[in-house]
Amino acid sequence: MEKNKILFIGKGKLSDIIKQIQDEIKKQGRKWWFMKVVYDDGGRSKYFKGKNVRDCVTRAISIATGFDYKEVYNTIKDLINITPRNGIPKKAVKDIMEYYGFEWVPTMNIGSGCQVHLKENELPKGTIICSLSGHVVCVIDGVIHDTFDPQRNENRCVYGYWKIDWNNKIFKKNK
Repeated sequence: MEKNKILFIGKGKLSDIIKQIQDEIKKQGRKWWFMKVVYDDGGRSKYFKGKNVRDCVTRAISIATGFDYKEVYNTIKDLINITPRNGIPKKAVKDIMEYYGFEWVPTMNIGSGCQVHLKENELPKGTIICSLSGHVVCVIDGVIHDTFDPQRNENRCVYGYWKIDWNNKIFKKNK
């Protein structure tokens, strides 16, 4: 059988058939599907009811660090003197991430084109916050944690990502 084609006729429950297809794809050495996406608002729903907000920085930090959403929200508000619910300027994002002890790892240079996509096999394991066009998202061991799927069929370019320095004083203070 050609590697790009799967001829499969299954019997049984749909979940069993899907599992059989997944197993066949894995046998061929191919990836089953896109990255898994876990719906995660970082705890926002405990405090706010709005769904269409631009709070991805607050959400991603809360998810990545385990800090309470409202605590992160208030800290960001104090740091930049604007509400983090309406988007945050790029320069402020850098300052906020450094405050929380994240280290920037660029994946793209000027004129280099996209080198890393929002794909599990192109990202490191562990907890990272990826910088995308107009969005940041927390990825934990290859699983996206967000309120929607930002992958764009695995074509979404990752400009860089922040990794956590767990030895930063802010984490020791909150333990």
